[in-house]
Amino acid sequence: MNVPISQIFAATSEIRLDPKPETKSLLAGLKPGQRIEARVDRAVSPGHVALIIRGKPLLAKTLVPLQPGQSLILEVAGTDDRPMLRLIESRGGNLFDLSKALLGAAGRPSPHGAFFRLVRAMKIAGFADRGALEAQMIKDLEHLFALSGSRSGPPGPDRIKTYVDHGGLLWEKKLARILGAADRLSPAQAGDLVKGDLKGLLLRLLEHSARAAPQMAGELNSVADSLEGLQLLNRHASDNLGRFLIPLPIPVDEPIRFGQVLIDLGKDRDGDPKREDRVFRVSLLLEMSRLGHLKADLSMLKDALTVSFQVQSDSTRQLMEAHLPELRHLLVAHGFTVYEIRCRTVDPQLLATASLADHMIDPAEGGLNLII
Repeated sequence: MNVPISQIFAATSEIRLDPKPETKSLLAGLKPGQRIEARVDRAVSPGHVALIIRGKPLLAKTLVPLQPGQSLILEVAGTDDRPMLRLIESRGGNLFDLSKALLGAAGRPSPHGAFFRLVRAMKIAGFADRGALEAQMIKDLEHLFALSGSRSGPPGPDRIKTYVDHGGLLWEKKLARILGAADRLSPAQAGDLVKGDLKGLLLRLLEHSARAAPQMAGELNSVADSLEGLQLLNRHASDNLGRFLIPLPIPVDEPIRFGQVLIDLGKDRDGDPKREDRVFRVSLLLEMSRLGHLKADLSMLKDALTVSFQVQSDSTRQLMEAHLPELRHLLVAHGFTVYEIRCRTVDPQLLATASLADHMIDPAEGGLNLII
């Protein structure tokens, strides 16, 4: 049977070791081209695994989706302070689907939520008291989180747009736009660009912590890897399916919680992406302090809407149903024809473990995974 290739997922075979001072002696004497054996102990985070090499655990950064228990043959490619290895062979299990590895970076909790909690922990630990640079970085990060989690005024599309603009997902696009318009970037321009973007501040904080606070570097690296995985996932899904996944701050509780918004523009792989009969879909997955986990799905064909809610308890469903007439009235007032609005109770565990990232990759046959 011939199956056409519709999707290609590629990952470099490089594995970068990050040895601690007490384990560096294990790697003494390594030479380029030498092959060594390793075993995958566990996955630490998206992009990081713990390997057992010569009987000792070592942290490694890699985009190869490895499984715990796998035996690896690695070739030494570089022998600096953080040796570079390349995967030659794996035994004891298949590699994970690369598409699923990308999904892991966009699951719940989001990298934005992890970063927010890390910044709070750094402030409590006194990181901002170390010097003017540290204090300014924490201040800038808190400003961006406050901007995205503002409670003032009714929610609207401008607030979501503001968060997307500043939330790190468009960092490289901003850089390309500015560098394309000028031969060089002035220090003032660079400072303003970094201050106004979560990924820019994350990368600056990561660079500084590698020298001044190495104990934080591992956690910051994990957040950065997860954020880049979310960017890659959005790039793939937007190009192939017309879908976008956005972490959404919920400015109701303290600390800020993050939900998920999935936007599906109804792109047809074989049809016209601008056809008039396409169906737009928006899904929201939220965790509320009192209502618990909640999922909302909206489908729109021209100006006709269908809305459904899934909640985890009958009491929440009854509360939601009491307000559905008000929601219908608001939608009609904005010019929509509302076909149906419904709410149902589902298994709490299903909602608690759900992730809209599962809808970002087409499960159809035709995927090709490459380890380069």
